[in-house]
Amino acid sequence: MLDSTTPAHDLKQRVLAFSDVLSKNLSLPTRKFVRDMLFGILASGSVQVASIARALKESIDLKKTCERLARNLSDLSYREHLQLMAFLATSLRKQVVPSTPILLDHTDIVKPEARKMEGLGYVWDGSRGVADTKGYAICEAVVHSVESNTPTPVYTDLYSYKEKKFLSVNRSLYDAVEFLHSCYGTKGIYTMDRGMDDAKLFRFLHDRRLAFSIRLVGTRHVTNAKGETLSARDLAARYKGNRTYEFLSRSGKLRRIDYSAVPVMLPALPGIPFLLLVVRNYSYKPLLLLVNPASAKEPRSPLDFILAYFARWKIEEIFRYRKVSARLEAIQVRSLQRIRNLNLFAMLATAFTATLARVESHRALREVLFGFSKRERERKARFLLYALAHAIRRLLGALKQGIRYLLPLPIRKRRFQQLEFPQIRFMPAFQFS
Repeated sequence: MLDSTTPAHDLKQRVLAFSDVLSKNLSLPTRKFVRDMLFGILASGSVQVASIARALKESIDLKKTCERLARNLSDLSYREHLQLMAFLATSLRKQVVPSTPILLDHTDIVKPEARKMEGLGYVWDGSRGVADTKGYAICEAVVHSVESNTPTPVYTDLYSYKEKKFLSVNRSLYDAVEFLHSCYGTKGIYTMDRGMDDAKLFRFLHDRRLAFSIRLVGTRHVTNAKGETLSARDLAARYKGNRTYEFLSRSGKLRRIDYSAVPVMLPALPGIPFLLLVVRNYSYKPLLLLVNPASAKEPRSPLDFILAYFARWKIEEIFRYRKVSARLEAIQVRSLQRIRNLNLFAMLATAFTATLARVESHRALREVLFGFSKRERERKARFLLYALAHAIRRLLGALKQGIRYLLPLPIRKRRFQQLEFPQIRFMPAFQFS
């Protein structure tokens, strides 16, 4: 059966259209490279250069394709890196409203057996509370669509603690916030977990009038309206929840939470009003959220901040998706520049899959892909991104042709490289009265 008569042909065209939109202001060789990387990662389900080269199915020797991809991974500049992320982030600008959760968190990729990779350093394992495995840290940002319940990654920054230009983990987080602020203004709710309980970060977000919902550590000291300074845990024990909210959990069960909004200030930031949201019946311990509705331009209710934090786990799903469906931790290049760019393309491939799951115009293709996904048929609950990734890899991997001669890129009109008649006749020395 010909490729043009299968859903794979439609899928191939959408992959190329997505990559062309992201790279429309870049040079022609770079745009071709972006096409190759996105298609190769989606078709092979891997970030290994050899797997990407095989998925392209070019008529030249495989070694030459690998060399070209590796060379372009080194040549992709930091400016082009940011430009690709900026086009992706701004494409979601209309979907970001004041109550949209913008999720930020840190993760890592571990390479315990690597010896020659550049900048290898020990990374923190939060589940075990130790830093005894070598790898790289990643700061990531995700925009969560409430309507479709789909997270879309929009920012990623892989860094090494051993880099000379590395300053701090907070600096990488501030860079992510500045990037998102330039794309979305003051819209959205910046949502983070207990690892970001930091007075410097609270000040940084407050100065930019950005709304945030950050989970507090129970020992964080706060000052209530009566002037008492005590731990957030002790203050929360006084409130049993004077408001209720019911919602459907992921398993389809009806759940009810009780919450209270308590005006507080932080001793480290005097004069700045905050709200401490005490949420009960969500977990076995009261959930403590520090929010700043008064400092943001657009009004937001306490419930908006709570629901934004409930969506925080979606960024963990994005991390897991990249490590499983793109085999991010199986990366096999040595240069830190190449590792950083491969992480970028893995994020862009994830964003394409999320776009298929989120955008209504892709609904017909999405339903076809579900039919091709073995994972979807075997599970009771729908895991959209995993099901789509399995179907995309199955369809694109079975194609007999790659993308080299499909949908040629438009070439910009260039200026004349030498003095020809159309130019000469407008030069002052050749104008006759």
